[in-house]
Amino acid sequence: LEAEGRLHYRNSRFADALDAYTRAAELYDLPIGRLPPLVNAASAALECAQFERCRDLAAAGLAMATSCRSATYAARAEWLMRSASYRAAEPLVPDLELVDAVRRLGNPDIEGLVLLLEGSIAWRVGELALARELCLEAADLWRGLGHDAARVLALLVAAQAGEPLPGDGPDARAALVELIEGLTDPSLRCQVLALL
Repeated sequence: LEAEGRLHYRNSRFADALDAYTRAAELYDLPIGRLPPLVNAASAALECAQFERCRDLAAAGLAMATSCRSATYAARAEWLMRSASYRAAEPLVPDLELVDAVRRLGNPDIEGLVLLLEGSIAWRVGELALARELCLEAADLWRGLGHDAARVLALLVAAQAGEPLPGDGPDARAALVELIEGLTDPSLRCQVLALL
């Protein structure tokens, strides 16, 4: 069922992924087995815009991650809960303690997600210098990982906070548009285009 959930998620069939991951989590007796599909179910719920369900699943995942001493899953669960609140347009302030904790974790994928989220929160509440700092750090991290779409999104949020785009000018914007046209995820494509 977990493989089925991954397949659905990768094909943007998030409701099917949520169902498969939820059923997969129920198959395990031990928390260490339930934890991955439970957190993955929260991620699928986030993409389905089921924000309350996302928070509930992520909170359960955080409790399990804490009991299993899994800092990676704890960080991902925290990110999911804050992402659900951000997408639901609930009032938030940047959580710099979370940023510092994730930096020490040594997981660049989760670090990039947290940096972008907290940078976006900073942008939303008008802390533009912090937004630029966090988003540029995320962009640098993702450049090293080859995550071009995430890098562009981070750069564009930084640009909304007043940071010039790298090589700002018609050629730089044309290169960004070309990269954006290659994005396969329609929702990500819309987010990125809206920030141009």
